[in-house]
Amino acid sequence: MAAAAAPRPKSPPASPDPCGRHRLQLAVDALHREIGFLEGEISSIEGVHAASRCCKEVDEFVGRNPDPFITMYGFSDLNILVDSWGI
Repeated sequence: MAAAAAPRPKSPPASPDPCGRHRLQLAVDALHREIGFLEGEISSIEGVHAASRCCKEVDEFVGRNPDPFITMYGFSDLNILVDSWGI
């Protein structure tokens, strides 16, 4: 004879969590607001090609030309210059 499995009580259906649902809806709404903000930023940036080109030209110019405030001498060369001045 096969032993019949004892019946198990079914757990009650999970009740909906109105607070959790509300919290999730607030998070979704915040994401929608941020998406709208970012879409506005993207649309305002799309017409800024001239400024971008200008920044690129300035970057290339600065990269080509040495900085006048940075000396081209090493520390030992500086000592030789100071010694030649008689200081």
